[in-house]
Amino acid sequence: MNELKEILDYNFTLEDLKKHCRKLGITPPSRKLDVMNAIIEFYSQPRWLEEYYKSLSGYELEYTNLLVQQNFHPIEEEVEKLKEKYNIKEEHYYYYSKKSDTLKYSIFGYIPEEFQKTLLKLVPPIKVEFKNTISEVNLDDYPMYMTNYGDSIDKFDDFIMFINKNKVKVTEKNNYVTKSGYLKFIKEYPIDDINRKSDTEEIRTSDDTIVFNGIVSLLLVSKIIDIKNGYLELGTNYKEYIKLNKIDKAKMLLDGYINSPSNIINEVKRLANYTFRVSRPNASLTEPRKYVLEYIKKMPINEWIASEDLFYMIRIKDIYFLRKYVGDVEYRGVYENWYYSAGFAMFDLQVVDGMLMDYLAVLGIIDITINYTYSEYGDREYVYSQMIRLNEFGAMVLGLVKEKEDDSEIKPLKITEDFKIIIENNPKRMEYELYFERFLELEEKDSKRTIFTIDFDGIATALDLGLDPNEIVTYLLKECPVIPKNVLAELLEWTKYIHQIKIKTVKILSCPPEIMDKLLEMKKINTLIDNDKNSHIIIKKGKEKELKKLIESEKYLCEIEEN
Repeated sequence: MNELKEILDYNFTLEDLKKHCRKLGITPPSRKLDVMNAIIEFYSQPRWLEEYYKSLSGYELEYTNLLVQQNFHPIEEEVEKLKEKYNIKEEHYYYYSKKSDTLKYSIFGYIPEEFQKTLLKLVPPIKVEFKNTISEVNLDDYPMYMTNYGDSIDKFDDFIMFINKNKVKVTEKNNYVTKSGYLKFIKEYPIDDINRKSDTEEIRTSDDTIVFNGIVSLLLVSKIIDIKNGYLELGTNYKEYIKLNKIDKAKMLLDGYINSPSNIINEVKRLANYTFRVSRPNASLTEPRKYVLEYIKKMPINEWIASEDLFYMIRIKDIYFLRKYVGDVEYRGVYENWYYSAGFAMFDLQVVDGMLMDYLAVLGIIDITINYTYSEYGDREYVYSQMIRLNEFGAMVLGLVKEKEDDSEIKPLKITEDFKIIIENNPKRMEYELYFERFLELEEKDSKRTIFTIDFDGIATALDLGLDPNEIVTYLLKECPVIPKNVLAELLEWTKYIHQIKIKTVKILSCPPEIMDKLLEMKKINTLIDNDKNSHIIIKKGKEKELKKLIESEKYLCEIEEN
């Protein structure tokens, strides 16, 4: 109570405290110190708040329950409905109104923390449940949707394959994949992407996208890919990732997302609507992400709900679930140059919407329908979620239902007599594809199998990439039970002279011919010159690559070695 006494003395006038004394049924003394002591004495009675709560009825009881259940920040619309129910015209009983506050546990809107703790024990908590569910929605009624959850991980796998065989550049300032890189990827691996701003605006950078940006960001935070010298490359965790099944891959990506630092994923900075000024824009959002996921876990599986129903539950439990990390938020209107305080619906729910659309839906945990906001002139502006569904895949990723057993066996490679490598659909398929696609020609790929062609040019390409052809032969012998004799014989023939035929950079003595003859007569100089023409020849300047091709045309592997 000492802390409460300090707050009473610092925040309230003598007249305020006298008025509060009368509300408690106490005749107020004349001195402020005596008034404060009288209030403290009243509040020090054992079980006073429990007895007071039992005495409440009607509006006061319902309002108290609403206040406590909504974490002492009730939704104004619900307060208005309650006032209508009891035909209350004035701002009577409004807990933060100094003029009409009659609730004894409220001191002109201030509710001491210990009173809040007691009330939280007395008032039954609001039950988190989603009653307004729909089994099916007509997706044609929505401009856009993301419901391909079963194949969502395939998009991530495709991008890993894309990086494995392409140089993918990122922008110098923000590390976004360049527009040319984005266009090249979607041409090779088509995806239904969404411009998070408006379909009437051109995608200027990959950051404008929802699906592609989510794929790249989640792979980066999971260290499956990395950025080095301005380009994307495979990261430290990619070898672990490619060995996992789809559920475990999603878990790995989800864990990376939840714990992502703000310099890689920052939902606050991705907001397209309004210009916001945030106290701590780079704060970690790990805890808010966990908070939102806890409510998604409470959703019925394979049932659609309105996004606003999810937002409602998130808001009433803890209106400060985000602000306690990012601090105060202000916004600047489109046509104004000054800032206003940003409300919950304007800022916090936009951040949650970004979590749903940009990452959780891209990951495939939830299905979502998306619509547009419109300007006062009728132009499409920004996207927002409308309906949301926790799907079966997401339920397995979140541990709500048992994972389906992966009974697919690891099928070894098959190599045919006509030099085809056949990779069937099995847990090691991605590992095999990543290994061979760097240097062998892709013959065929569908949902059931992938076929590569083995040829000398492919093995020579591998050597250029720094892969030892001997190790490739060893890998094939390990992963393929039977290699046709003609294929194995050809592979061994190609690698017979591996590392023996090299084009080297050498130091050459240059001087006029008549001097050269004299110099070569000197025994000491001869001891310093390697003139064994049986093992090497001197190449004309700039003809190294041309010579290499000619040597390889004779089916001899050749390396250019810089000394």
